[in-house]
Amino acid sequence: FYSKRIKCDCLKDQYKQLKICFPKVGTCGHCKKIKERKTLMVCGECGISMYCGVECQRGDWPRHKVICCIPETGLVSTEALEKMMQEKEEMA
Repeated sequence: FYSKRIKCDCLKDQYKQLKICFPKVGTCGHCKKIKERKTLMVCGECGISMYCGVECQRGDWPRHKVICCIPETGLVSTEALEKMMQEKEEMA
């Protein structure tokens, strides 16, 4: 909104400097190491969970498969639905 009204490049330069100083980071879903996002792999199914590599992704699969879904459709795996139903029954 304001960038259309005020023609100033001083904030753009500051933003570029911040991007260099503070790279985007993410956490591996398995080993919990914090790394730059560009070095992490993403789950091919949901595109949400991030991993250091294939070993971490395979190690996290038993936990992740329960909550993995396809974001575009909103579909959740049958394992996740069963787990949610069990949790509801336990709470009641």
